[in-house]
Amino acid sequence: MGYISECVLSSIELNPPRALIKVFKTAGMLFYERQIRRKEAQELPPDVSSVLRSLHAGGLLLKLDTFAGPRETYECECIKKSKTKVEKNRAFEFNHRYVSRSPSLLYLAVLPEFCYCDEKTVAQEQNVLKEIFEDENRQSVAWLNIEHEARREFHLRFLFYGPDETEFRKRRKNALKAPPTSERSKNTLKEMRDLIHLAVSSRG
Repeated sequence: MGYISECVLSSIELNPPRALIKVFKTAGMLFYERQIRRKEAQELPPDVSSVLRSLHAGGLLLKLDTFAGPRETYECECIKKSKTKVEKNRAFEFNHRYVSRSPSLLYLAVLPEFCYCDEKTVAQEQNVLKEIFEDENRQSVAWLNIEHEARREFHLRFLFYGPDETEFRKRRKNALKAPPTSERSKNTLKEMRDLIHLAVSSRG
């Protein structure tokens, strides 16, 4: 099935509060799965159950044309200091209304080092999967939607705190660990850890 899909990488910064957005789009299948026995990647059916299973198994790959760079790059003032004072650390709110015009969307918001989100405040939208990942000193929130209408607005929101290295390490057990990167994967196929690194890198 051929269609246009998109992957949005949002890297959050605090000085000043903002998000650096990179939008990748690809023609054709977005989702692939690493096959350990065959030592290659194969197309993954674009249904929620298949993608979620592969994501938790650490075999989900996404096809991004990284050689051409992201289709769009821009700054977004979607980070505000939160009025909610429930912890001793600084509280911030990530609040982004994103309009997707593609049939499938993966939106990944990567927090600054040693910051952590309030899991209870992560927005849950209809027919949207949400997961929290961590890789080294960063936590990230991912939303995944498959086969939505031609134009859909997503209201993506959560509260986060920090940076606080001590508290961050206390909470590590609550998030999914990003799967290790496979050297056998093609350069255009990215895993969750690759996406986290791509989001915070200065290169397109």
